Amino acid sequence: VIFLFTSSLFFPLGDGCAKYLSQMMPVTEVTWVRYLGNFLLLLPFTLHYHGLRGFLPGRFIAQLFRGLVLVLTTYLFFTAIQTVPIADAQIVFFINPLLVVVLAALMLREKLDFNRVFAVMVGFSGVFLVIRPGFKEFQIETLYALCAAVSFAVFLISTRILS
Repeated sequence: VIFLFTSSLFFPLGDGCAKYLSQMMPVTEVTWVRYLGNFLLLLPFTLHYHGLRGFLPGRFIAQLFRGLVLVLTTYLFFTAIQTVPIADAQIVFFINPLLVVVLAALMLREKLDFNRVFAVMVGFSGVFLVIRPGFKEFQIETLYALCAAVSFAVFLISTRILS
């Protein structure tokens, strides 16, 4: 419970820092700094519990693909929040569970019943209300958040395949 609470605090804090930093430096650098910080934070734990073998995962190419997709997700989301309000970008990004349902049906051959299809349709309609395509308030940068959601859904499916 403590870890869940703590992570719930750090994600919005990280997004706020990314939005602030992306006003002063390229999004590529902000993304790089985030992952460098994560690496330095996790390095002592990895070395303590796994030694150098912690850096040689099985199925290296698949793990590399998975990692690159996560970096792409971060880059796309940070690009979105550079100009779009964080709340709007988050709402669009939270379409990813719906995308996971669709991708799981396509890639993992999971069954789609009426309830899941209905939930996906309701979820997509909610995202379209936020994006407001065709109206003058629409920001094209919102599509970066949508692409980040697709990328994150691919990351989640690849995680499931690797597990």
